[in-house]
Amino acid sequence: MSLRTRALAVALAAAFARFALVWPLAQVWPLARAVVAISDDDFARVTIAQRFAVAPHLDPSGTSWLPAQFWALGSAGALFGRSWESMHLASIAMGMAAAAYLGFVLHLAFPRGPTAWVASVAPLLATWATWTGACTVPEGYTGLLSTAALVALAEPRYPWHAALALGVAALSRYEVWPVVAVVAALGWRYKRGPWATAGVLAPLGWMAWNAHAHGDALHFLARVATYRAAHAPAEAHAGLHYPAIAALGAAWFALAIPAALLPPRSASDPFGVLRNALALGAVCTVVFLAYGDARGGAPTHHAERALIGVWAMLTVLAVAAVRNARECGTRWSHGLAMMAVVACFLQVSVEAYKIEYRALPGESRASAFAQGRALSGRSAILLRPCAYEHYAFAAGYGAPERVRVLPAAPLAAICPQVVLVGEEALRQGEPLR
Repeated sequence: MSLRTRALAVALAAAFARFALVWPLAQVWPLARAVVAISDDDFARVTIAQRFAVAPHLDPSGTSWLPAQFWALGSAGALFGRSWESMHLASIAMGMAAAAYLGFVLHLAFPRGPTAWVASVAPLLATWATWTGACTVPEGYTGLLSTAALVALAEPRYPWHAALALGVAALSRYEVWPVVAVVAALGWRYKRGPWATAGVLAPLGWMAWNAHAHGDALHFLARVATYRAAHAPAEAHAGLHYPAIAALGAAWFALAIPAALLPPRSASDPFGVLRNALALGAVCTVVFLAYGDARGGAPTHHAERALIGVWAMLTVLAVAAVRNARECGTRWSHGLAMMAVVACFLQVSVEAYKIEYRALPGESRASAFAQGRALSGRSAILLRPCAYEHYAFAAGYGAPERVRVLPAAPLAAICPQVVLVGEEALRQGEPLR
C-alpha cells in the first residue's frame, strides 16, 4: 500500500470520527432535521448563504464577515436546494473534510506507527470543536485546516493543497491570519517553496476588496469594534481574556513541555519543524486575539470558538511529543507526555459538564424557525422582530431575499410578528440584511 493510499485511509477514519462525534448533537440522520445553533449568528449566516445561492456575489454579507463559508454553503444550496437541511449538512461535511485533510497531512508527516491516527482524532474530542462541528459556523473547520497547514510545513516542498486549505480558512475566520504569517515566515526560513507564502494572498485580497468597496483596507476592524461596543460594552478585558481561556484550556499541555523540548532523533525527522510551527502558530494566535480584545476587535461572544485552532495545535504537538520521546528512548519524558495526553482527555470530560449542547438560554429560536418553516412557499413575508430572532425565521422560510423587516418592537408578545403575507409585503419595510 502506497504512502498516499495509507494517508487517505487515515483521512477517511478522521472524517468518520468527526461524523460520529457530531451526529448525536446535530441529529443528522436521516436529513439533519434538528435546529442546532450557538447563537443568532448561525441563522444569519445561513440566510446569507441562501441569498448567495440565487444571487452570487464576491462579498455575500457586505459586512465584516469573511466570504468563504458563504461561497461554499451557497454553492451547496444552488445544487441541492436552499433548505436549512442542505446548509446544515453542507456545514457538517466541511468539518468532516477538514478533519480528513488534517489526518491526510499528518500521515504524510508521520507515515509509521499510530501517531497520525491519534493526532488526527484527538483534536476532534475538544468540546467546542465538536459543538461547532454540529452547527453552521466556520469554526467547525477553520481550526483544523489551520492546524493542517502548519503540519504541512514538515513536507520538504510545501504542497499546493495546504496553501489552498489555508486560504479557505483565512477567508473564513480572522484568527487564522496569524497562522498565515507563521506559515509564510517558516516556509521562507525552511525553504519550503512558493506555495508556503501563497496563503498571504487571502488576507491581502480581502483588504484590497475592503479598500475598493468601503474606501478603507481595514474597514472590517472598525465595523467589528463598532458592533462589539454596541452589543457587548461590558466585555472589556484589557487583552487578558483570550490568554486566560487559552491557559485554562491548555493547562494540561504543560506536562508535555519536557518531551516537546527534546530535539528530534535525526535531522530528517519532521518533529523539529512541526514543533516550531505548531507552537509558534498557537502563541501568535493567542497574541493576535489578545490584541484584538484590547482594541475592541475580538469576537463579541463565545470566546472559546476562536481558540479551537489553538487547542488543536497543542493537541497535535502533544501527540507528536509522545512519539518523539519514544523515538529518542527517553522514558521520563515519554511518561510525562503520556500523562499530558491523558490530562487532555480529562480536560475534555470536564468541559463536557460545563457546556450544554443546545442553544444558550434566551437564544433558542426553535419556535421562530418553525414559524418560518410553516410559511415556506409563500410569496413574501413582512415581519416585526423583537431582537434577532427573525434570522431563525428567515432561515426556516428559506428565501430571505423575500423577507421584509419593520422596526423592532422589543416588548412585543410574539417574536417575530408576521405582519403581512403576500407580494404586497415586498413594498414595505426593509430587506433582511
